[in-house]
Parts: sequence; C-alpha cells; structure tokens
Amino acid sequence: MTNEQVLFRLTDECDIYFEGSLISKERIIKMYADFVAASVCGGERSVSVALHTGSVCFDIVSLVTAALGCLYIDDSDSNYIIEQLEIGNLVLYGGKKQERYIWHGFADKDYKPVLAQSETLDRRHFAVLEQPTKATKTYTTKAMWHLITPYNGESKITDGRGLRKRKTSRNDFISLMFGIPSTEVPSVTGVSTVIVTERGTFDRIIKGLRIVYGDDKSIGLLDIVTASYYADSGEEYQYGNNPAKTNPILKITGKVSTARDLVLDKRGNRTVGLVVIGSGNMAKGGSELTDLLGRKSLRFAHLTASIDSDSVEGILETQEDATVFACTKEFLLQNSLHPQDKNVLTTELDQQIENIINNAVLTAIVDGGCLWEEVRTVREALYIIRKYDWNSKDSFIIIAYSLMNLFVTAVFSIEVLEKA
Repeated sequence: MTNEQVLFRLTDECDIYFEGSLISKERIIKMYADFVAASVCGGERSVSVALHTGSVCFDIVSLVTAALGCLYIDDSDSNYIIEQLEIGNLVLYGGKKQERYIWHGFADKDYKPVLAQSETLDRRHFAVLEQPTKATKTYTTKAMWHLITPYNGESKITDGRGLRKRKTSRNDFISLMFGIPSTEVPSVTGVSTVIVTERGTFDRIIKGLRIVYGDDKSIGLLDIVTASYYADSGEEYQYGNNPAKTNPILKITGKVSTARDLVLDKRGNRTVGLVVIGSGNMAKGGSELTDLLGRKSLRFAHLTASIDSDSVEGILETQEDATVFACTKEFLLQNSLHPQDKNVLTTELDQQIENIINNAVLTAIVDGGCLWEEVRTVREALYIIRKYDWNSKDSFIIIAYSLMNLFVTAVFSIEVLEKA
C-alpha cells in the first residue's frame, strides 16, 4: 500500500475512543499523531523520540499508528499471496464464516488448469479450492481472491469446525483509510513491528480502544491487525482471533532483550518497526537498545516517555539524527488548547499540560537543620539518662541518637519543612 498521506488522515477520518472517552479531537494529540506518522512513513529509515505529558493517549496513538504503518509499508497484495501457495496447501476461504480448503492452483475461463509459474496472469480466471467431502471443486473469481488466506494451523480437516466467525469490518476500514477497493486488501501482512511495553498496558489499551469511522462504524485494534505477546523465554501468547495462525503484525514484549531476539529472527514476517513505551524500558535496555536503534533492517524506531524522564538524554546523544517531539513549556504554550471534548482523559491531559506550563522552581535560603548548641544539649541529656536505672533506657538512647543524626544531616529544619 503506497498512499503516503494515509497515516496523516487518521485523526481526520476517524474518531479514537478509549474507555468511552473521545481523545482524537485534541490539538496536541493530532499534532502527535502527525509526528509519529511522519516518522513511520518517511522515505528513509528514521528514529524518533517523544517526551509527552504522561497521558495514556500518547501510547494509544503510538500503537495505532505503528499498526497502520505496517499496512502502509507492506507491499503484498492478494494475488501475490496466493501465487506463493503450492498445490496441496491448506487455505481459509470465506467472508464472516471461513472454512478450510485444499489449494489446487488456478484455472482458465474453460476451467482448465493454469500453471502459475509459467502462464500469464490474464489466463487465470479462477482460483481452485477443494474439500474432499464435497463432490465438486470450488472455483473462485478474481473478485474473491482477497478472501483466500494461507492456513498455518495444525488442523487437517477441510471444513469450518473450530473456526469462529470473523468480522468483515477490517477490509472496510482499510479500504477507507488507504483509498483502495476492499477486494485489493490483502488477507496477510508480510511485515511486523515489535512493541516494548508492559503487558498490562497493552492489555488495557486493546480492551478499551475503539476506532469509529464512516457512518458510525467501529473497529478494534485486533480487528485490524494480529498480535502476540512474547515472554522472556520466547514463548508466544496469541491475542484475539487468528484462525489462519499467521505471523502477528504486532509483537509485544516487556524487555528490550526479547525485542532484540524478535528483530533478529529471520523466520516469519519481516520486522520493520520498533516502538519502546516508557522510560523504565529505555533505562533497562542499555546497550541492547542502542544496538537495535542502529539496525538498518528497521524502517522506523519510535521511543516514547513522559517529559520528566531521565532516560532519554543518553539515547539522544547516540542518535544525532533523531527527530524529537517534546511537550516543553514553550511548545505547549503555543500549541495546546482547552479540551475540545471534555471527558476523563482530556481533563487529565489538560491538567498535565497546566502542570508543565505553570511548573516553576523557587529558590529559598533557609538555616541549617540543627544548631551545634542544640546537639550538645541533647547529648548532655542523654548522658544523664544513661546513669539512671531504667529497663527501656538502652532502646530509648539508640532511637534518640538515630533521630538526632537525622536532624544533624537534614538540609533544613523540620519546622521550615512544615511551613513550606
């Protein structure tokens, strides 16, 4: 798919809701979506860093854009996908209700077999599918080829048993976003993005995210792309419905070390993107993250954390060409507006913006924590107490000395702290 402006239309063509709150109308979110889109669909390899207010809205936009970015970068089409099939392979075919079939290649308009590797595409009028339990073969026209998906599961039964009904909104949504006929939407995507984030964060986002498009139609992230979580051991845990058992488009993991393994793995679809969410993951990534950011095989790498993160400075020193989106006081003064749709998330976002804009550090000169005369008075009192016959004397003296040491090392007195 090659429409370069597709990702920039995300917040114009769609409304993004999270846990019932509309978030995509806010000016700062629109600007961030465009920033990530520019990083993903730029002509050259890119590294981008975002320092935001701390709102989950930025993480949501990052994930949605990364998912659509894979569809944008992938150059597969329906014809190419089925041309790679070999006779005897199992495939899925159907709209809402899919069934397993055996692939029998192509046929011309007279229903005679056509060899894909030696004949021109013009002679292929039908794709031929078979279920041994049925007397006749199924001949599908070109308009239906996009409904054929390679099957990578373990079942050998050629029917629909064990396959759940799928939603047909995926083709409809991608057709709108990319401006192509739904019949040209490929059933399989040949590229993927690795996402480094906490599993709970991703779980919450996919559960609460809804994208509204067209005439009040809605779709979830897992209706658009497949996803799996990868544990430290490399074990895969599939999200949602993936009846064809295709390679996931979004590969989620909680560690940069596991992300590196996924990027270097040459099996399955090609990894073109990396998204790291949270300063903790950046800090723990260390040299492995630096290595990943230098991988030429990655089309884009995007790192995102809150503006108060102290893990980004070192990364920017090693990535001189990185583009930066930073919610500084000056930037927010020029580009933030009051909530366009007031709800829980936009109100929180607005408060975070206000906190950054109004944040100020005041210098106050105060006396030291404790005077030497006061320390001497306490020591003399403890010396007198030590002479008395008292059961809890030793415990009291130990605690008293600990408290005195706290006062001695304090930058300012407790009284000043209480009045601050």
